[in-house]
Amino acid sequence: MRFTGPIVKNVIRSFAKSYDKCGGADSDILIYRNRKNIFNKTKLRFLGHQQAKGKNPLARHYKKRLESAKKSIIIVSPYFAPRRWLMGVLHQVVLRGISVEILLPRQTDHWIFDRVNYFYISKFHNLGVKFYLKNEMLHAKAMMIDGSEGMIGSQNIDPFSFDYNLEAGAFFRDEKMVKDLEKIINVWKKHSVVFFPEMYQRTWFDVFLAPIIKIAQSII
Repeated sequence: MRFTGPIVKNVIRSFAKSYDKCGGADSDILIYRNRKNIFNKTKLRFLGHQQAKGKNPLARHYKKRLESAKKSIIIVSPYFAPRRWLMGVLHQVVLRGISVEILLPRQTDHWIFDRVNYFYISKFHNLGVKFYLKNEMLHAKAMMIDGSEGMIGSQNIDPFSFDYNLEAGAFFRDEKMVKDLEKIINVWKKHSVVFFPEMYQRTWFDVFLAPIIKIAQSII
């Protein structure tokens, strides 16, 4: 993405805070750490997660946008291991009759992630979520709400991205940006297959995977 205008100051501020945490000492950069956020709430918002416990604007805004959906939600991610709050939000929006589609790679870059993905895919498929599995590895992270707002960011759908990693995302309502994202997602969907239960063959590893995930979720 290319940023122009006042939003650039938000990107610089986010970088300066990460730079500071990594031991950066250039005062010309550090001066931007505490500059006030400037953004156009109606068209573009840049948010970052800086590992401050209890202060995660990225996760809060992500949750808020999902809960605001009226018609449809599309999520793109390479990995799918949602936190409990996200599981609850997705379940609630499905119960409200909102279409939820999630685009994931058919195979990730590691077989363990594949098993985790399919464990949750199977679980959420039974709740009414539709999954598209792209034939190639897909590392994009994006979201669309009601075809009128979008998000492109660095966070995966997993506990580490939302709680521990340094992540950032741009949320936007600019019509052209949303349409461009929609076109890209539609191309990906054309090169994907729709998940059906027979695609998930339970293995011995999955017997141990479920309790491990539950324990990890409770600890993290």
